[in-house]
Amino acid sequence: GGGSDAGGGEAALPYPWQAHTDPGTGCVYYFNTLTGSSSWEPPTEADAMPVEPPTPFQGEYVQPADGYAQQAGEGQQDA
Repeated sequence: GGGSDAGGGEAALPYPWQAHTDPGTGCVYYFNTLTGSSSWEPPTEADAMPVEPPTPFQGEYVQPADGYAQQAGEGQQDA
């Protein structure tokens, strides 16, 4: 028989999130080291922040291209 690896599949968290264990409950929570916010839910790629500092806001907002791709096909049909 071979040794079975129990629960050894932790996914890498997006920067700047870190996994911590709550001492009171023993449950794992997720902590954002940049904003100081914490969450019980694992952070998604949408919660990831760029490693390099963002450029200063110039006063005009450019819509990201991938925003359109996510909206397509959702709620388009009339019941």
